[in-house]
Amino acid sequence: FSVLNNMPNKFPSSKLNINDYIVLLYKNRLSLALWNKIYNSKSIKNNNVFFIDHKKVEAEDLLFNLEVFGENKVINIINKNYYHHTRHSESLSFHKIENYLQKTENLINEYLATIKNSDSYKTILNTFSLLILIKIRGILFQALIKNKEHIYSGNKELSQASKNNIIYKAALNGILNKNTKFADRIIALLFYLKLYPILSFVYYLTVKIRKDIRLN
Repeated sequence: FSVLNNMPNKFPSSKLNINDYIVLLYKNRLSLALWNKIYNSKSIKNNNVFFIDHKKVEAEDLLFNLEVFGENKVINIINKNYYHHTRHSESLSFHKIENYLQKTENLINEYLATIKNSDSYKTILNTFSLLILIKIRGILFQALIKNKEHIYSGNKELSQASKNNIIYKAALNGILNKNTKFADRIIALLFYLKLYPILSFVYYLTVKIRKDIRLN
């Protein structure tokens, strides 16, 4: 792409718990990736945290970080820019991910298994719903990559996703959650009401206008 963007510094130099951190990441549309962090290797080894096979889950780095941070960990944020990212049409970000929905469901199940005995289970699950909303957008994104000009891409995938109770409840939480962005609230509402053709069409127009994917 020929456009050069500078990401504004939206992170305060502060200490946050995992729930606050997820909300901050969600609001700034940044992922729980690995490249912008420094880890305590001893903590990772002592807690036996490993990467899950990327063929099994979607966003294995997200799962890795959620397990590393845990509910009682404190994250220190350094408010400086150290990373420069170049996106191009051949980037993995624009490649089709096979079995995206199944891998997303595997991700959810793996994470829930790690926090099921937590005292803050409900709080963490509610915050995690914000990340599931991102995955609903991912379902639409992947459908467009596969089908290009089909304006109703995603109908089948969305219908299948709604059968997963965790994903479906996440849509409801997204509607009610004060941290949910307006656009995602609309997506969550249309998904929860099972208005898939409208949701697919709106998403298609949004991508077309923003030129997020080369549809032609």
